[in-house]
Amino acid sequence: MGSHKVLISVVVPVFNTAKYLPKCLDSVLGQSLRDIEVICVDDHSSDRSRMILEEYAARDPRISLMSLPENHGVGYVRNLGMKIAQGDYIYFLDSDDWIDQDYLSEMYSHAVSSGQDIVINANWYHEFGHSCKRREKNGSLLVKENVFYYSPVEVQRNMLPVVWCRLFKRSFLQEHSILFPLIRSAEDVYFVWLSEILQEKIYIFKGPYYHYFQRRRSLSGTKDNMWHHLKIYNELLIEYRERNIPPASAKRFFFWPERLRINNEDRFNFARSYFETVETDVKAAPGLYWSYDCYVMKAVLSCSSCKEWRLHFPLGLYIGFYIRLVKNRMSRPTVESIIDGTWKI
Repeated sequence: MGSHKVLISVVVPVFNTAKYLPKCLDSVLGQSLRDIEVICVDDHSSDRSRMILEEYAARDPRISLMSLPENHGVGYVRNLGMKIAQGDYIYFLDSDDWIDQDYLSEMYSHAVSSGQDIVINANWYHEFGHSCKRREKNGSLLVKENVFYYSPVEVQRNMLPVVWCRLFKRSFLQEHSILFPLIRSAEDVYFVWLSEILQEKIYIFKGPYYHYFQRRRSLSGTKDNMWHHLKIYNELLIEYRERNIPPASAKRFFFWPERLRINNEDRFNFARSYFETVETDVKAAPGLYWSYDCYVMKAVLSCSSCKEWRLHFPLGLYIGFYIRLVKNRMSRPTVESIIDGTWKI
């Protein structure tokens, strides 16, 4: 960057994404906002990713390249990128995704004009690689016309906890010592929730699009992804209590509508122990949760062993949830009705 001020540090973790990496890097280097640095960390890839990164770094001095001698996982890599970042703001981009030309410019403009430490762009496309189809997303559950500021509780309840649609002020992250956990999945949830609950309000806008590319074998699509989430929630709970964050200020968990892979006794005991620990917190702040979240919790608590769990919930929680809707004459349960038992699991 020479003598130019770095406005945004773009941190790009890379691991075996050679097929998609050029499109990602082209989208970053072609941004209308030029005062950026691009920190690419190769997490010991075994494909051509490192060679591609070296080729791009030779052409554009804004790229800083690091190559690790062994694989550490995305949380470690992002923390390393943050450590060397020089920008006023930090943006995290996955190496198989890409962004529209004015994406970073809009992010930066809204961050400066709002004065907020975290801003969210609620526009993105979910790109499906196996079918060449896309699905537009725009935070419609939350974002209202001409309303830009939302409480952390509203954001937690309604927005996906992913880093790639958020811009973070670097000094804020440093002040509060916020880092990614060293776990290989669901690290976004920890980072996003912990940072956002330390804010009074979050700024959300709809701008250019992020393109989230869903690969068949991506880490977020693995069958164990929801299990990693449960372990992350436990780590968050410890952090919340150390920082004296009350139950009404932070969700203890949420689940996407897919099977929670509790397939052995150790996992079941861990899940049951966690839900026993947070059940009181959930009752104290029911407005944070969806009925499906609480259905998952009560379903686990209704069983005494992994064997009983697998016997009563063999088709997956999401299917079981709707089967019980039919049995209850399609009465959609409230959070309170699940917690107090008036809507039967």
